[in-house]
Amino acid sequence: NSNSNNNKKHVMADKQYKLTYFDGRGLAETSRFLLAIGGAKWEDNRLPISFGEGGAYIRPEFDALKASGVLPFGQVPVLEFEGNIIAQSKAIERYLARTFGLYGANDVEAAKIDAFSEGVADLRVEYNKATYWAKAEEKEALLATFLETHLPKHLALLDKNAVSGALSVGDVQFAAFLEALVLGGKVTADVVDKYANLKARVELFNTNENVVKHIAARKQTVF
Repeated sequence: NSNSNNNKKHVMADKQYKLTYFDGRGLAETSRFLLAIGGAKWEDNRLPISFGEGGAYIRPEFDALKASGVLPFGQVPVLEFEGNIIAQSKAIERYLARTFGLYGANDVEAAKIDAFSEGVADLRVEYNKATYWAKAEEKEALLATFLETHLPKHLALLDKNAVSGALSVGDVQFAAFLEALVLGGKVTADVVDKYANLKARVELFNTNENVVKHIAARKQTVF
C-alpha cells in the first residue's frame, strides 16, 4: 500500500495543477508567479484570444468552455487540481499563497497582508478607471490624472503598509501590477525608488530564483 501511495503521489506531482486563462498575463500572472515560487508542477493552459473589428473578442475555445458549464462563474482564470476547480483570480491567489507559505507566519500577519492586497486592488481600480473602463475621448486626461495624482497617493499608502519579512502574496500582487504598468509603457520600473519599503519588497520578488526562471521562460504576449 505504501508503494501504491508513493506512486500516486509521484503521478500527482507530475503536473499537479492546471491553470486555465487567456494567452496573456492579465488576471492570471500573479497565480503563475505563485505557482513558480512554490516550485509546483503545473500546466499553463492558455486559451487563444484575438481582437476583431471594434475591439470584439475572438476566443472560440473560451466560448466553448463557457458553454460547457464547467467554469463555476463562466470566467477564467480557473485552477484545477485533484478533482477540484477553483474560480476567481483572488481566491486562486489566496489558496496558492496558503499552500506555498506566502501568507505570513500567523493570522495577524495574514490580515496585514490581506490589507496590503486590498490596497493593491484599490490602485488597480483607479488604473482601470483611467484605461479599460474609460471612454475613448477621456482616456488621455484620465491617465494623466492617474499618473500625477492617484498613483503617487496609492504608492505612498502601500509603502506605509508594506508587510516586512518573507515574500508574501501581497508582494507578488503588487509586483505583477507594477510589471503590467511597465510593460504597458505607462511608467518605468524606478517609479518605486522613492518608496523604500515598496522598493525592498519588489527587489525581494525580483531576486527570487523561481521568479527569475519564470520570467525568462514565459511566453511573450501582448497583454
